[in-house]
Amino acid sequence: MPAKAEAGARGIWFPSCRRSARRHRKASACPGTGSASFSQSSKFVELPSLPKKSEAARVLSPGDSFGELQLFPLDDVVMGGASASTFDNDSRRWTGEVTALNSGGFVGIRCKSIGPLDLSATTGVVLKVRPDGTERRFKFVLRDSTDFNGICWTASFTVGSPSLTSLVASVVGSDISESVRIPYDTLVPTIFAKTVPDVSLDLANVVGVQIALSTFEYDGGLNPLFSEGTFELDVLDVATY
Repeated sequence: MPAKAEAGARGIWFPSCRRSARRHRKASACPGTGSASFSQSSKFVELPSLPKKSEAARVLSPGDSFGELQLFPLDDVVMGGASASTFDNDSRRWTGEVTALNSGGFVGIRCKSIGPLDLSATTGVVLKVRPDGTERRFKFVLRDSTDFNGICWTASFTVGSPSLTSLVASVVGSDISESVRIPYDTLVPTIFAKTVPDVSLDLANVVGVQIALSTFEYDGGLNPLFSEGTFELDVLDVATY
């Protein structure tokens, strides 16, 4: 398995609010302990229900779409950071601002658990996105468990190369989308940005999708294209090939 793919987005945890004196001068409150943190994390909490018969997986063939995934932000406010993003499920636009303030440095979007998908007959995922014209490196994550802090099967991808964007825009106009192929055999298992050994992806039970923009890769590595500031990404489709 290639060693250069990225780690999955960090799971939820709630540390005490700590910062250096320098950062304390920039931020007067700990945003991760307030309403933003609760609002985001609560999107993924489902009330317990009576046991029910396991749902049969929907079998996808090459070229099939995952469907119109309902995505919700999950940013570093959940661990005390100050980054923030929103996702419009109608326009499919993800926007926000990412900052390393308060030891943060990531924004993400994640769907609630989806009825299981069986991807066994396919080779990988095609992610269709429309970047904002700045070259950025994102993470794409598949999940094969409903455990909130379970394994993130993760690969990195780069979109928005200025030279490519400029060339295509001159030919087809400014409304540019890019398609990124992510083979399953490049996905790296991680938990809390650390690689997990001796596990395998259950392609017959894919239950979640996630995308992140993060300063973190995994095992202490950093994203070489990360920069603080505002961003936009339209997530148009997730399909198989």
